[in-house]
Amino acid sequence: MMNFLNRLFGESDSKNNNPDKTQQNKKKETTSYRIDLEEAGVDFYPFFSQFSSNEISANNLVDIFHYDQDENPKIVTTYVTQDDEGVSMVNSEDMEDGLFEAFGKAALKCLDKSEIKFEFHPEYKNKILVSQGSLFTCEAILSKKHMLKAHALLNSETIQVAIPRRGMMMICSDDASQEQKKDFMNLHMYFWIKDDEGPEPLCDDIFILKNGEIDGILYLNQS
Repeated sequence: MMNFLNRLFGESDSKNNNPDKTQQNKKKETTSYRIDLEEAGVDFYPFFSQFSSNEISANNLVDIFHYDQDENPKIVTTYVTQDDEGVSMVNSEDMEDGLFEAFGKAALKCLDKSEIKFEFHPEYKNKILVSQGSLFTCEAILSKKHMLKAHALLNSETIQVAIPRRGMMMICSDDASQEQKKDFMNLHMYFWIKDDEGPEPLCDDIFILKNGEIDGILYLNQS
C-alpha cells in the first residue's frame, strides 16, 4: 500500500511550476479504475487553485472548474489526500486519464461525507449564509448534497455562491431584495480585495446554482 502512495504523491518543485505547461487534456489509452477508499486508508478531496498558482506542478493533470469570459482557465481542480500528517497533493504527471478520473470520483464521495457547516451571518438579517473552518469549504460547491442544504436553509430554488478566498463561502438567495444582494456583493468583494496575510484569494466571480448545481456565472471582471 505504501508503495502505491509513494508512487502517486510527490513533492512539487516550485521552481518548475509553469501553468502554461499544465496538461489539461493529456490523451492516453483510457483504462477503467476504481479507488477503494477503505483500502487506501486516506481520504481524497478536490482542491481548487487559481490557474496561475504555484501550487500546480508542471505537467500535472487538472480539471478546469471555471473559465473567465474569454474562455481562459481561471480555477482548476487537482486532488489531495488528508490524513493525520496533513495534506498531500496527488502527483498526476504520468497518470492515465482513467485513474485521474477515479481520483475525482473518490474525492467527491469524501467531500459529500465531510462536515461543512452553514451559518446565517448575524449582521445581515439571516439573509446571507457563510461557511468557513474547513480547508475544503470552497470545494463544497461541487457537492450537490451540501449545496441542497444551502438551498433549504435559504428556502430558495436559486442561490448565488461566492468563494472569494480559500476556506470561505458566502451564499445569498437569488430572490433576495436588491439591498440584500448589494450587502452580499459588498461582503464578497471586501474579502476578495482585502490585503492581508489571510487565506489566498480564489475567485472574484459569483456562481448561480439551481437544484444544487452550477447553472450560470456572474462575471465581475475584477483583478
